[in-house]
Amino acid sequence: MSSLWSSVSLAVCSASLAKAGLRRAAACCTIADCVAAGSGMARAYRPERRRTMQRCLPSCSNPPRKPCLLPCRESRRRCWRRALPVTPALVVVLLSALCHLGVGPLGEQAVDHLLNWPERFAVDAILVPAACLLTEQGWPASDWPPTRRLRAHCLDHLARRIAEPLVAPADFARPSRVDCSCAHCRELSLFLADPERSVWVFKAAQQHRSHVKYSIRRDQCDVSHETERRGSPHALVCTKSQASFERRVAQRQKDLEDQARLLQPLGQ
Repeated sequence: MSSLWSSVSLAVCSASLAKAGLRRAAACCTIADCVAAGSGMARAYRPERRRTMQRCLPSCSNPPRKPCLLPCRESRRRCWRRALPVTPALVVVLLSALCHLGVGPLGEQAVDHLLNWPERFAVDAILVPAACLLTEQGWPASDWPPTRRLRAHCLDHLARRIAEPLVAPADFARPSRVDCSCAHCRELSLFLADPERSVWVFKAAQQHRSHVKYSIRRDQCDVSHETERRGSPHALVCTKSQASFERRVAQRQKDLEDQARLLQPLGQ
């Protein structure tokens, strides 16, 4: 993972916990400093830090001459050793702080980073919820160019998935991809692909039945199962279901709700 985002994560932690106006402004400046340091823009940005701090605190007539913008050394050492969990709130705090500071190029770089690391910042789990929260948060962050770009990316992702056909299975054929290629799992895959069979009785020793059950769970196969304990060996009775279609129906409903949230007037 990029050292840039690791630096940003430390600063966002301070920003999200800050309560006093001075600490909040200091945390925001720290966020911008960390992003600038990671992007090679630190030298250009640092002279502006004190003036930015004063703009953040219009009600403070005598701001400290040398505000402490970073946690103590020991606190920093502890924070660097553990990674912050990536959450939608983390993204919201980061973009809101950068918007408040008026550093558009750093906001664009942060959004670039979010979009370029889909394994780390999953669209459905992280970006869409963050975009919804930013939209509902209101001006100025909701209408900031980097935020608008993030929202457009999420809307495009939702629109593509909503456009996919949503039709229940016409027969008993089900998605048959099973990662394991052992003989028992190949038999499971053939059963899933068969458009006429709805039930498969798999008689085998417990270790083989457990392995097939693990494959069903891992690959989210459209199969429910129960163990029939008559005779020896016992049998694993597998019955086809519509689990994947039902998941897609639930996902479609959530996509429509998220799309409506992103398209609503900003700040509502």
